[in-house]
Amino acid sequence: MLRMAGHDLLALHALVKADVLEAFGKPLGVGKEADVYDALTPGGRRVAVKFHRLGRISFKQTRRLRGYVSEGVWADWYIRSRSAAKREFKALKLAFSAGVSVPEPLARNRHVVVMDIIEGTELANVSALPEPGDTLVEILSNIRKAYVSAGIIHADLSEFNIIIRPDASILIIDWPQFVYKDHPNARQLLERDIRTVLKFFKRKFDLRAELSQALDFVMGLADTLPEFT
Repeated sequence: MLRMAGHDLLALHALVKADVLEAFGKPLGVGKEADVYDALTPGGRRVAVKFHRLGRISFKQTRRLRGYVSEGVWADWYIRSRSAAKREFKALKLAFSAGVSVPEPLARNRHVVVMDIIEGTELANVSALPEPGDTLVEILSNIRKAYVSAGIIHADLSEFNIIIRPDASILIIDWPQFVYKDHPNARQLLERDIRTVLKFFKRKFDLRAELSQALDFVMGLADTLPEFT
């Protein structure tokens, strides 16, 4: 059975043959559930290549405890990672088409997604913003576009998957857990996303906004932005 590196190579080979990728570069980020690398297209465009790694932590723990990893665990990793890549690519296409500030999705093969380059710093690691209120407005406006125009909810939004780009604009990444707005738990998940963002801005920048007002704005029930204090 193919292991992680084998699936990586098969996906990269297919993307090269499809004229999506030509050169592979340095890591842009390594996390619990994905690795992201810098790369170039045949036309010289810089792109990000994201390898989904769902279950990596669990099978590392299994290997440490048992000394081996069964074929079933590897198969589960691949199925889950491929599904995550497929879901994220779908979400990015919907969001990008609706004008949401996300990386442009370019291609997918197996558990790998190719998208426009991701440059900037996670909001969690930003020490200061030129205008925190403007950044919060931009985030809420993009959540609104995703909900109203694309019909989707991020469902795992936090300061760790909002990127502050060099020009201080935002980019929202990491969409594999998205849900459609007709999901039974849609309102609960949307409210959780917004609450997480508001709590961060209150803690980091002493900026306060009412959750109910922000939720009404994001859902398109009000055109007025929440008041910040």
